[in-house]
Amino acid sequence: MQARKPEKLTFERMTELFNDDSARQSDKVLLGKEMSIIFDVSAGVQRVVQSGLLLQMPDYRCGFIRRGWVRAKINLVEYTIGAGTMAFLTPGSIAEPLECSADFMLEGMAVSAELVHLALNNHLPRIFNGHKTDGRVRVSEETCGIGDRMLHLLFDVSHKTRYDNQVVLNLIAAYLNFFDQQFAEGMEMPVGHNVSERFLFERFLSLVNNHSRKEHHLGFYAGKMCITVRYLSTMIRKASGVTAKEWIDRSLVTQAKVMLSYSNKNVMEIADELNFPNASFFCKYFKRLAGCTPQQYRAAR
Repeated sequence: MQARKPEKLTFERMTELFNDDSARQSDKVLLGKEMSIIFDVSAGVQRVVQSGLLLQMPDYRCGFIRRGWVRAKINLVEYTIGAGTMAFLTPGSIAEPLECSADFMLEGMAVSAELVHLALNNHLPRIFNGHKTDGRVRVSEETCGIGDRMLHLLFDVSHKTRYDNQVVLNLIAAYLNFFDQQFAEGMEMPVGHNVSERFLFERFLSLVNNHSRKEHHLGFYAGKMCITVRYLSTMIRKASGVTAKEWIDRSLVTQAKVMLSYSNKNVMEIADELNFPNASFFCKYFKRLAGCTPQQYRAAR
């Protein structure tokens, strides 16, 4: 059976999926080149389910499920999530909606990485700094209402101003930080309270996200940050409770799993793309971290 290749859910593709009679209502959807806001994605989700599409997110997505439920695979893991859940996806995440209730309604925002960094002045909230690719959390009806009002305010202002307007950027920042606040108590990884530690940690994760496919050694990252390998190792362990090498390994294994699940590339090609010296070395590395060989992992998907 030929593996399906994920389709990028670009802003242009979103326009195709949501551009029907109901979605064209000016009070329901705003589809732009760097930001989109939709107050009811049910029609588009139904199209995706019926078409069996596998979607890869090139940007940030965050929103609330207001009614009903959806069953979907998100970054290889299947979830069923319902009303009162807020969720986010980071760039590179892969989603496959499998089924949703007839009354399913989700509202949310898609925003480009460039606009996110501009709005937040490159200081990303914890949930968006790279150590989590996606997340879900149940919140109160009151919290959903606050998020809804924030999104409507951003929607209304965006209809009247250009996207580079500082008011729009501030509202984007507020909405993303609001999400971060709701997830704060459920974070899997405690980030150090010291501001300099947190900044170093976030800078390191950003570099790992951008370069781990080719750069596997701590010396590269320490050099980019103008610090010693020893200092980098100490500070990352102190800030996160996880070693710097483990963050690199997590990134590499995640990328390998995505390619094994959603591409037809053979093990040798994946090893080469991830800059391993040979397929044998890659297979041993993958088995040590994933608990099975690449071939076994692919066969089980």
